[in-house]
Amino acid sequence: MNIKNLSVFQFRNIIHENIHFNSRVTLFLGENGQGKTNFVESIYFLSKGRSFRTPETEPLIYNKSDKKAVRILAEVIKDETLHRLESQIIDEKKFFYLNEKRNNSLKIFKNFPVILFSPESLSIIKEGPDQRRALIDEMVILKDDQNINILEGYRKAVKSRNALLKRYKQG
Repeated sequence: MNIKNLSVFQFRNIIHENIHFNSRVTLFLGENGQGKTNFVESIYFLSKGRSFRTPETEPLIYNKSDKKAVRILAEVIKDETLHRLESQIIDEKKFFYLNEKRNNSLKIFKNFPVILFSPESLSIIKEGPDQRRALIDEMVILKDDQNINILEGYRKAVKSRNALLKRYKQG
C-alpha cells in the first residue's frame, strides 16, 4: 500500500495542507511544534478511526474554526488500484468513506492497515503485558480478516469471565 497524496483540513494545528508522497520514502522535517506528528496522526486516524494520542475527538479539531469539523482525504494505491479514503469529524462524530461510499473504520482498517512505531512504543518492552498483547492482536488481525471475529469473541469471553469473578468475589 502506498499513499499517493494526503489532504488535511482543520486537524490539530493544521488548517489546510496537501502532501504529495514519494512512492518510496517521504520525510517530514521541521522544528518542534510545527505539525509533523499531526500528519502521522492523521494517517493513523484515517486507517484506524482513532488517534494514537487521545481517545477523545475534541483535541483533534482545530479550535480557531467556527465550524467544528475535520476532514482527512487520501489517495492510496493498493494492488495497483487507486482508492480514495476519507474521514470526517463533525460535531465530534466520526464518519468514514471508502471510494466515496460511507463505511466503518473497521472495514477501512482491514483493507488499509497501519502499525505505528514511536518512542512511546518502547512501553511494549518496558511495561506490562497489555501493550504487548495489543500489538500482537493488531498483527494477528492484519494476517487474516477472520481473526477479527475470533479476537472479538475472545475479548467478550474475557470480559464476561472477569465480571463473573468480580460478582463471585462480592458474594
